[in-house]
Amino acid sequence: MAETLCIMTVRTFRHVFQEGLDEQNTAEFAVNVIGCRRPLAHVYRAPEGRPVWLIAFFYAAAFAEIERRVVRLAPNSLVVFPPGVPLRYGGPNRPAHSWWNCGGVRVRGILGEVGLPVYRAVTLPSPILFERYLAAMDAECRSHTPPDARFLANLFENWAIETDRARRASGRGVDSRLLAVREYMEEHYAARITLPDLARRARLSVSRFSVAFKSCFHVSPIEYVLRCRMKQAEYLLQDYGLKIHEVAREAGYDDIYHFSKLFKKHHGLSPLAYRRRHDPVAPAQ
Repeated sequence: MAETLCIMTVRTFRHVFQEGLDEQNTAEFAVNVIGCRRPLAHVYRAPEGRPVWLIAFFYAAAFAEIERRVVRLAPNSLVVFPPGVPLRYGGPNRPAHSWWNCGGVRVRGILGEVGLPVYRAVTLPSPILFERYLAAMDAECRSHTPPDARFLANLFENWAIETDRARRASGRGVDSRLLAVREYMEEHYAARITLPDLARRARLSVSRFSVAFKSCFHVSPIEYVLRCRMKQAEYLLQDYGLKIHEVAREAGYDDIYHFSKLFKKHHGLSPLAYRRRHDPVAPAQ
């Protein structure tokens, strides 16, 4: 009941607490900015990254560039962006996201000790856990000047531990081999992926792998790859700095005509028509 009430009373806000923060800050732990349920930009870019850690939670489907690849983010996805990495993320219809920027000497050590994945997408059961700790950090930073660095570090460590437990629990009941192959597909959707290759990764025959994957995820392996590619193309088309043939290549297609045919079959519009539906004055190429 308490957690449900916490979610029901969450409001949208953005609070700035400490300027000039970076990872090498001598404080044990410090928070720079906290944002809650703020709408995403269609495409947010910070090519040089930030000097602080960005802990971001995405409520609806979105995308993020991770290690130079555009990764599809499922609803309730968490990404821990380390300092200095290029930032590029967004989503259709500007879905909400929450985040905090933090720095200090303990951040990297806590994440390493707990084993929470860094610079990878993690899907969680719900936003309850993230918002509970976000609210606690925000309350500490607003109520005390300066906030207690040890208290904030303990909150962050407890959040990391609980989050890692939640992400491990969410994968139980599903064959770990199938989860690993699905993760590979989501990260390498633009590569040349064949059914025999995927079956070998799962250490199963092609027929057994196909049946098991569809039974578990309710879609065939090849259709899942296609969906990943089309979802990435949908997001990338909202980046008007990319030409359509560049979107096709980023999505895994060297042949722009084949890409356009598949995109229209999947979305009901050609890539150009889809782009112009979102912005009538978008460039033609």
